[in-house]
Amino acid sequence: KKERKRKMPEKDYVTEPLKLSFSGVVAFDTLYKTLVNWLRKRNHYEEFEEKMHKTVRTEDGKKKLIFSWQAKKPVTDYVMNIIEIEANITNMQEVKKKGSTEKWYKGEYNFTFFGYLLKDYEDRWSRNALWKFLREVSDKYMSGSKFKEYEAELLADIRKLRAEVKAFLDLQKTV
Repeated sequence: KKERKRKMPEKDYVTEPLKLSFSGVVAFDTLYKTLVNWLRKRNHYEEFEEKMHKTVRTEDGKKKLIFSWQAKKPVTDYVMNIIEIEANITNMQEVKKKGSTEKWYKGEYNFTFFGYLLKDYEDRWSRNALWKFLREVSDKYMSGSKFKEYEAELLADIRKLRAEVKAFLDLQKTV
């Protein structure tokens, strides 16, 4: 039996990457939990994967942490929302906070948020040329307004997530 190669689903990016920078001291475990809670519990991005996590110790004894996450939320059996988060934290050093058992890290925090709609993520419509053609016609002429709604919803999610992280980081300034 000949195995059929899976085609890559089509990606429709909904925005240029949204960036967020912060310099200061952060309760890192709480930040991590805030991100995960927002994605999974509050917004139902059930499929969640850490694509990369790398810590490097610099010559001056500080750390550099880089991680990227991908969160997925099926919208229909044809469209899936994807949010990706990239974090680059430099000049990280642990700081003790009086009266706190949490780990606090001083550093330069840089986040990038972006998202896209993944179409035909189950590879149902790419099996033969006729089905692929019908999918493209449907996408263009019949489903256009629906895709606009999905894009708007995803863009709103990305902006809300960025605002949530920004609010958390701003709160850290007062602690």
